[in-house]
Amino acid sequence: MVTLEKHHYDKTHNIPLVEIIFMNIHIVKNKYLNAALLLMLFSAVIHMVILSYFALRWGNMYLLNYFNILDVDLFFPNIFNSISGNILSLCFVLLLYILILRVNKSHTIV
Repeated sequence: MVTLEKHHYDKTHNIPLVEIIFMNIHIVKNKYLNAALLLMLFSAVIHMVILSYFALRWGNMYLLNYFNILDVDLFFPNIFNSISGNILSLCFVLLLYILILRVNKSHTIV
């Protein structure tokens, strides 16, 4: 059982667990922009949890298609609604992930 004491630290990043739970994380120095970014991050995580639940429940992996999540189909209807669209989506996500890793390779977590 995890206790929420002030001295209890997350083993991977040395961030106090209580700070992670209560979102005491600083992405930028401006507190208003930081709060907006944390709100977006929190909302995105909850959104992905809900989509994952229904994708597994209904067996519809298209719900997890990155282009579907971004609503790209509003611009290009049904273009990514196929198995090849899902593969393209996965490749695009992996490409973005690798790009983000490369851009942030010199950054360390404080």
